Amino acid sequence: MRFNNILKLLSIFVSLNLSFYTFAHSDDLVNADYSSEPVTRSGLLISGISDVTQQVKKVDTRLKKIDNDLDDIEDDVKDLSDTTDDVEQKACDIESKIDDLIETAEIIQEKVCVSCDFIITSADISEGEDTFLITEPGVYCLAENVTNPNPRSPIIDITVDCVTLDLHDHAIEGGSGADQGILVSGVGNVTIKNGIVKGAVTGIKVLNSDGPVMITNIKITDGIDGIVIDDSSNVLVQSCNVSNHQKGFDVIGASSQCIFRDCQAKENEFGFFISGTSTACTFDNCVAVDNDEVGFRVAAEHCTLNNCFAAESDDEFSPGFDIVGNGCTLNNCVAMQNFLGFAAVGEQCCFFNCKAIGNTSPGFCIIGSNNVFQFCSAQGNGCKGFIIDQDNNAIRNCQAVNNAKDGFQIDDAGEHNVIRDCVANNNVQDGFDVVGDDNALRGNTAIGNSDFGFRNTGTDNKFFNNTAHDNEDGNYSANIELTLKSTDITGHWVNVDCNETEQGKFESKICQIASLVDEIDG
Repeated sequence: MRFNNILKLLSIFVSLNLSFYTFAHSDDLVNADYSSEPVTRSGLLISGISDVTQQVKKVDTRLKKIDNDLDDIEDDVKDLSDTTDDVEQKACDIESKIDDLIETAEIIQEKVCVSCDFIITSADISEGEDTFLITEPGVYCLAENVTNPNPRSPIIDITVDCVTLDLHDHAIEGGSGADQGILVSGVGNVTIKNGIVKGAVTGIKVLNSDGPVMITNIKITDGIDGIVIDDSSNVLVQSCNVSNHQKGFDVIGASSQCIFRDCQAKENEFGFFISGTSTACTFDNCVAVDNDEVGFRVAAEHCTLNNCFAAESDDEFSPGFDIVGNGCTLNNCVAMQNFLGFAAVGEQCCFFNCKAIGNTSPGFCIIGSNNVFQFCSAQGNGCKGFIIDQDNNAIRNCQAVNNAKDGFQIDDAGEHNVIRDCVANNNVQDGFDVVGDDNALRGNTAIGNSDFGFRNTGTDNKFFNNTAHDNEDGNYSANIELTLKSTDITGHWVNVDCNETEQGKFESKICQIASLVDEIDG
């Protein structure tokens, strides 16, 4: 279409040029001497036409160039249009993202405004040399990491009831001369949560409080004591992690009814330490790993440990669990790869379904009296599975397997102990070794031990209804003077009691122990 228009334009242009040329040279044509040069007029006309033709060609060339330029311009305009569309789309996308960010910021701002009554900044901590005092109830939020620049202690002191201190995942650093990072003294209804305390002598201390106080989701590093509860009650410590301290979690004084749940103590000297006249504290699902001295030391009465784990307390004489207090209960606890698994020093304690695995020395070392061990196991320990060195303990339904010495040993100081319905298999020495006097073993099984299945070197010990076979040095030592009878399986021998009087004495002891277990279970 465009080319046809150009041809029309050229035709008009040629006609105009011809007319113009004829008009311009009309006098020459009229006055010319045609007699002498008959062809001159024709020549002039031809020459004019030739000139016009050249002009037309030039115009045509220029028009073609213009047409090409127009095509290029059209392509550029099209490209520019596409680019403009892309830019507009990207601008829309950016605008949409900005709207989303603004909306998110507004939501965050709204939440912060709703949840925080007071904001604590680094300037609030760094100004002056006085402790930052919380003297009004409300929710206090840490806006940024803060460092204690001056000798002050504590850094933050909560002195009023009904306070929540939310660190908002920020850190409080002890800096210079901070005895406590956070102190709660004599007040209750306090919550401390969500952050880090680093470098204070004591990370968090609760003193003389009747609670409730909750410390949750706090990480404490690099000090002397991580979390200290002193002369306080009704304190919940939950999901906290303490490392690089002398004592990770420390309960002292006359504290009571404190709960530690889902907490971890790692690379301290003592993981969890409870002492003084403290009572009735509970540890649920807590972990002590790679602490130098002890994973859990409970030197308080009537404490409960449920589903706790202690590993790699491997300094000499370091137990995973050191139970010194009386009346404590351990359920489903595991001691693995410590120097000693469980040290039972207290009295009237109960161990249910606890496991000692791969410890350097004995799995269970029972130094206290009147304790009950039920459904516990000692496996792969570097010494004895169970060693009993005191009186009136009951071991029931327990296993000792693949230990480097005896499965069960009642030492020479152990008297009036009962081992019943237990299994000792594949231990390097005896399955059951009784050195002390006046103990009773009933219904136990010893299989595949390197020495005797049952060895007795004490006096007045009672063995009956025990089964032994495939023990290398013999199933029963010579001084177990009881009648043996063969079972239905060849080579399996069961020893039986020889008179009703001894049977009665044994059953009386079993009834006493069963009564104690039932009372604890109830």
